[in-house]
Amino acid sequence: MQSDSRIDSKSLDIVFISYDESNSDKNWLELKARFPRAKRVHGVKGIKQAHQKAAETSHSDFFFVVDGDNRIRPDFNFEVADLDLKKDSIYVYRCVNPANGLSYGFGAVKIYNKSLIAGRDPKEKYVDLATTVATNYRIVSIKASETYFFNTEKEAWRGAFRECAKLAAGIIARQNDKETQERLDQWCVGVRDVPNKEWILMGARQGRDFGKNYPDQLSHLNDFNWLDRKFDEFTKTSRV
Repeated sequence: MQSDSRIDSKSLDIVFISYDESNSDKNWLELKARFPRAKRVHGVKGIKQAHQKAAETSHSDFFFVVDGDNRIRPDFNFEVADLDLKKDSIYVYRCVNPANGLSYGFGAVKIYNKSLIAGRDPKEKYVDLATTVATNYRIVSIKASETYFFNTEKEAWRGAFRECAKLAAGIIARQNDKETQERLDQWCVGVRDVPNKEWILMGARQGRDFGKNYPDQLSHLNDFNWLDRKFDEFTKTSRV
């Protein structure tokens, strides 16, 4: 294992994790063209399982994770010169959300150490993997990427529903309550003129209500089959 010390960024693998995002192939080709060392994990069912596969795929003990609906900003080069990486910490960059102007950890590029996710109990359940597996959650105040989660009606609804349910339930570890409420409000009223705007708003508001009313059912948020059924259920009577 690498020791806790300053590490050359070129020694860190970049792992692109995709499942069913309609723009993931395009985003992957762009990433691979700029950073040939990038690797891809695709189609693994379960968020924790996909990250465990990413840990297995990476040759470096610390590694970057890029989500399938993420586009890396032109001025970001996966440099970690100013980070003193620690095994017990997760490092979360800022991700720009074009749908509402927010810039925080939603969809963000992250740095994990293998020890955080490899070999964990398969029965463990997480509502939000990034904020629960590490002892320390380190914010990196660099805008590394942009999330285009709203390519289709279902993707727009699903991304907004999952995030707003977590925000409304207040379960994110070490959260700032005032900041969380401000983000939730922006999701629910401040959507810009982007594709599938109405579906983002619907997902955000329904996710907010779900998080407040059913906090004991939040583990469903990582079950995409369940989310598909909820999408169909909600939209039968709420077509926009």
